[in-house]
Amino acid sequence: MGQSIDKKKVVVVGIDGGEITVLKRMIDKGLMPNLGSIMARGHVMDIDTYVSGYGQGWASFMTGKSPEKHGVFYWNLYTRLVTSETLKEKLLWEFLGEKGIKSCVINMSYTYPPKPLNGYMISGMGSGLSASKDMKVTYPEELMEEIKREAGNYIIACEYKEGDVNDHVKLVNDLIRMTEYRTKACLHIMEKYSPEFALIVFRGADLIQHCFWNLLEPVFEPSEINKPLQKAIEAYYQELDLGIGRIFDKYGNSINMVVSDHGFGPVKAIVYLNNYLEQCGFLVKQHEADSKKKVNIIRACKNALKFIYRKFLKNIAVFRKLNKLRTKIIGIDLPIEKNKTIAYSNTLFGVSINKQSPIQQNLEETKKNVIKCLQELKDPATNEKVITKVYLKEDSYAKDLKDAPEIMFEVNEKYLVTYEMPLGNNDVFKYMDKEETAFFTGSHRQSGIFIVDGNGLEISEMKKDLNITDVFATILSLFGIKAPNDVDGHPISKTQVH
Repeated sequence: MGQSIDKKKVVVVGIDGGEITVLKRMIDKGLMPNLGSIMARGHVMDIDTYVSGYGQGWASFMTGKSPEKHGVFYWNLYTRLVTSETLKEKLLWEFLGEKGIKSCVINMSYTYPPKPLNGYMISGMGSGLSASKDMKVTYPEELMEEIKREAGNYIIACEYKEGDVNDHVKLVNDLIRMTEYRTKACLHIMEKYSPEFALIVFRGADLIQHCFWNLLEPVFEPSEINKPLQKAIEAYYQELDLGIGRIFDKYGNSINMVVSDHGFGPVKAIVYLNNYLEQCGFLVKQHEADSKKKVNIIRACKNALKFIYRKFLKNIAVFRKLNKLRTKIIGIDLPIEKNKTIAYSNTLFGVSINKQSPIQQNLEETKKNVIKCLQELKDPATNEKVITKVYLKEDSYAKDLKDAPEIMFEVNEKYLVTYEMPLGNNDVFKYMDKEETAFFTGSHRQSGIFIVDGNGLEISEMKKDLNITDVFATILSLFGIKAPNDVDGHPISKTQVH
């Protein structure tokens, strides 16, 4: 990939959670003709989005590096959320900007708060951060007012909330509107400023697949009550396809790419890890009555503080800064007896050792016992292992995670392991009901998609075993830029652009 593009541009559409089986199903139904045409013309490849283990795919896409280098092991970092200030590595558009190449970056996860770049940005939240109207999400800051004037309203994020079918239909309709506005915003920036590199990420598919996976499975016939929701979901994919077509058509002679940060599949069961640790003798729960009282007090305090902030304080700069700080922290207070608990899970990817416990054993011996317990966790219905790999904090893979738990793990993709502790529930496994519509009926899979297409683009000697860091290196190569030696990705092939 030695030649640079002469008067050509690179446009990337990210489909957060883009799952090839779902997308092909929508194409076969005639709902996504633009994507179908791109796949028929271009090159379609699977990519490994975890690189060398669990990691946040978009973080590896932006940096070209694996998680042990960029430090983002999961979608949050134990007690911290991932923001633009978490990633210390140089990002893709920063390399481009140094060569005078202008970029447009829209809704890429973990770009909030936005940082200056040679170009234009509407930052994305990523997991855990909640959007609020007072957020400054654009660079330059005045870009948002321009977007609102020229392209209409802009929805920063939509969040799933428990509700009935009507609430779910409303959520999907909100996702459709969000997708429409993001497309308009991208087209406006491309039209007015003509950046050489344009990147937009659509997140709706990820949320829909988490919440409503059963409605996407071909063998599942939805009930009459869920049919309006299924139609709304299909309308979302139509809107997504319309946006893809309009964005790729804007320049006419661009190199076009579609990339996902992971795939998707069904959740067989939710696994309540703290309940399992209790069974193994490592954890002692609080009495249920005490837990309920504590939860109600915390909830009431949070609601009161939110009301006071939105009503009286959000227009005062110092309180906006404090609120921004608040959004960077996940404070999880588990209903456990801390002086009796040896180990507990406080995150989706690990177990912490309670060093303050008066009954604490030798630390190394404790870790060995907890690891043995995790390795023995099996689905009683199938005897399948739930935990597939265990890391220690001191392993090289996790060396940059200074506040990580002592023990981290990877999970069989069929299962969702959670630290949540539902009151009055001691079950370890909650098997998913096909009729159920709820968050986490679907979960992430390691294999993502990569599609590349463009006028004058010839690909030969295709690299095998692609991973998401290779997309980073490929984009730099298309602009005639060699990726630094410490980058893990490599161009996907010896590509010529005519």
